[in-house]
Amino acid sequence: TDREYQEMRDAAVAIMREQGVRRLPVLDEQGSLAGIIAADDIWIALSNQLKILGEITVRERIGEIKRRM
Repeated sequence: TDREYQEMRDAAVAIMREQGVRRLPVLDEQGSLAGIIAADDIWIALSNQLKILGEITVRERIGEIKRRM
């Protein structure tokens, strides 16, 4: 879910900050390496979410202005 993703993302960012690293291993359920998450991956995901939020805000603002006219 989005909530679980946000919690994992926040935990990854906290670990990166605490350890002074930009990449973390991602392990599967058996503890084997499944991949690597990089700080850049997180930044890209967040920037995409902010872009969507910005588009929604602009649409709503335009709608508010039109309703006032």
